Amino acid sequence: MMNLTGYMTINGVDAWTDYFAFLCEDKVDDSFNFGELQKPLEMKEYTTVEFRERDGEELPDVLPSPRYKARDVTLYIAVYASTLSEYNTRRAAFMEAIRAGWVNLKVKELPTHTVSIIKE
Repeated sequence: MMNLTGYMTINGVDAWTDYFAFLCEDKVDDSFNFGELQKPLEMKEYTTVEFRERDGEELPDVLPSPRYKARDVTLYIAVYASTLSEYNTRRAAFMEAIRAGWVNLKVKELPTHTVSIIKE
């Protein structure tokens, strides 16, 4: 098995070193995970005011900074182990880490500005 140290971090912890976890694909030569992580974010609508006495809608003169809608992301992640007991231990530790609340996931091959934050 190839050494994947530094490839993916979860909440600042190396996923390979601590859990022997890595992004995997469901099919050979697929790039589903990267497609999911690089989906464009959808912007939230600006709040408008609609007066009965006026035509159309009104927005503030200065628009606030854009904000984005929440989105669901599905990833294929595998946990490597040579025995069932080892697998169960590593998987339990990995699941505890991602169920702890906020998950900050960083993948080495993606641009540094691409960080997916998900809540379980």
